[in-house]
Amino acid sequence: MAEGERAWSFAALRSLVVVGATMAGAMTACATAAYAPCPVPWNGPLPDDAFERCKAVLDRHADRLAIADRQPLRLQTDWVAADDVAGERRWTVLGDDSIAPVGLAVVVELRCLREPWLGAPGWGAPSGDPFVERAFAAELAEALSSRRP
Repeated sequence: MAEGERAWSFAALRSLVVVGATMAGAMTACATAAYAPCPVPWNGPLPDDAFERCKAVLDRHADRLAIADRQPLRLQTDWVAADDVAGERRWTVLGDDSIAPVGLAVVVELRCLREPWLGAPGWGAPSGDPFVERAFAAELAEALSSRRP
């Protein structure tokens, strides 16, 4: 191999290492970003039957709950097939004690099917789905404010 070819190969290798290190750093930064639940727009104390109302709303999105705790309030579905993407969503309602009186917050996680160039398809890392979360929070607020028969 000529001297010029070796120099070019070393420069190309160094460039690849720099690009790879930069991408790894960027992916690490993205993976460690904090995610805050979406608050449900609600003023005042929650109704006495808030747990049942929240459960009724979640029942519209999933067949069954994976977690159903009354104190502290936490409801979570299993992973459910999404209609709009090749993926699954998990819906969570949490008691939000960061405000007084205690309110509610929601998290809707989305994990998409990933097909790598090599290897078997699998699920990507779950991430927040903020547009669906806001709609879900509004749906819960409406259910909490409606009169019970």
